[in-house]
Amino acid sequence: MSSNNNNIKKAIIAAFIGNAIFGFSFLASKVALNETSVMVLLSARFLIAFLAMTLLAVTGVIKIQLRGKNLMSLIILGIFEPVIYFFFENYGVQMTNSSIGGIIISLIPIVNFFFGSIFGSGIKTSHHCFVALFSDKDYAFSLKLEHHA
Repeated sequence: MSSNNNNIKKAIIAAFIGNAIFGFSFLASKVALNETSVMVLLSARFLIAFLAMTLLAVTGVIKIQLRGKNLMSLIILGIFEPVIYFFFENYGVQMTNSSIGGIIISLIPIVNFFFGSIFGSGIKTSHHCFVALFSDKDYAFSLKLEHHA
């Protein structure tokens, strides 16, 4: 039982750290975009990511096995997820402030819940509704603060 509790604590800490890094990336992007263009920032980010992943693959820290995989799906995913997402995210951050970007990202669980309820399978309980709505509790608070500012 103690091992299970330790794993849960580690998972919560990892989720917190990951979300903090994700949140601060909006702020870092905003600061960087004050000094450079979206395309330069994206080029630098993807170059650093490419070099880091190449170094990890060459040193054997990670192993990449592509034999027998559907490479077309991987290529499509590689274009749509990072390239298009980061392109629009950075233009959005450049045109607004980073808190608005965070608010928009925080709407994702609610939108997923809504479309999952319509198109997905499974019964949604009141607990599901509470968690989806609670995930965006800061949205109304942030809008209220901006309205009074």
